[in-house]
Amino acid sequence: MESLNIPKNNGTNKKCQIKSDDSIRLKVLSALFDKNGLKPNIEYISKKTGLTRRTIYNSLEFLNENGVIREYHPFLDVSKLGFLLSSISLLQVDMTRTKVLNEFKKRLANDPNVYQVSDITGLDTYNVVIMEVYGSVEEYTSSMKKKYYTKIPGFSELVTKRIIVYNSLDDGSVYKQAHIPKQVIDILNERQRSY
Repeated sequence: MESLNIPKNNGTNKKCQIKSDDSIRLKVLSALFDKNGLKPNIEYISKKTGLTRRTIYNSLEFLNENGVIREYHPFLDVSKLGFLLSSISLLQVDMTRTKVLNEFKKRLANDPNVYQVSDITGLDTYNVVIMEVYGSVEEYTSSMKKKYYTKIPGFSELVTKRIIVYNSLDDGSVYKQAHIPKQVIDILNERQRSY
């Protein structure tokens, strides 16, 4: 597969020129997230690993078929797109209020700001964690009121306790940012070296 030599960020902290109404660049970014938007560069992998193209192809096929690799995506710096805040909400949810809970789950599943929702244990009485991305605290607050508190009758009774942590995604306040799958590969490589 032919690859483009696209220059990487040279370390300068220049503000990106992509605006939310930049339809061309948004179309390109959206296409990269389609199932076939990105493909591995077999030639690059071969040069980096010393493995044959056939071995690499077979390995990728094995990893895809076994669900280890589900899709290929770019790793974006979302702060350059105006998303400067990640919110982490720990909720104590009354699970007996099934009708309200089901409506809440449905809205969470369709909320583009939400990137992860999980059941949790071991932290006081909190049983749900929600992770979202926004441009600001004000946008988060407004969104919560508009999407949940005013739209779901009984929502205030469903969420009996909550803690919200705001995490700045601005370059200057992030000490380490890694992609979880890449971290797992690094951990597995470290284990290999110790055997």
